Amino acid sequence: MATKSRLNIEVRDTETEIIESTDTSTSEDRIFGVGNGEKEIIATAWGSNDNQNWEEVESKTIPPRNYKILVVGMNHLPRVKLTGRTITPEEIGKVDAYLNYPESGPS
Repeated sequence: MATKSRLNIEVRDTETEIIESTDTSTSEDRIFGVGNGEKEIIATAWGSNDNQNWEEVESKTIPPRNYKILVVGMNHLPRVKLTGRTITPEEIGKVDAYLNYPESGPS
């Protein structure tokens, strides 16, 4: 398993990329963890086959000073990413996030 993390990411009221598109193996669950700061946010896990057309896999509202897990299960979508946005217009939140994932094999 590999891990990718990003700390202190600013999230705004429009969809903000928290963890960038990552190529993974679909043989195991891909797990995002999100630690939220002071502003309520909606975090969304996405999957894609082509890095252009994205399917929403799971979305959760995360209250201030809370932590949530989002899971992209074993499926046909090898690329995953995590986005987020604040609930209230013009607010800026800060989050820490990670992705645990099985690395993709050679093509």
